[in-house]
Amino acid sequence: VPKLNYVVSVLSDPLGWGWNLLGTAHPTWSLDGAGFSPILQAGLLLVGLSWSASVAQRLARTSERPAWRGTVPILAFCLMVTLAMLWLLVG
Repeated sequence: VPKLNYVVSVLSDPLGWGWNLLGTAHPTWSLDGAGFSPILQAGLLLVGLSWSASVAQRLARTSERPAWRGTVPILAFCLMVTLAMLWLLVG
């Protein structure tokens, strides 16, 4: 997110040949997303964790074993990965 203005200028000149297809090759503004970037990253990680939990529960209901026995290992792994990513991305 901190480099959003760079992405917009690259879309305007995708090959670096000095084009200005969208009129945004040289923007005068600069978006500073450093303030909300950790919040956005943490929110997306939590959304992914909740989505993976719902998918794991849905898949566990289709098996013959009890539902909690199928979801606990998967949810533990997903929680560990989410916490590791939170530690790496947000600090």
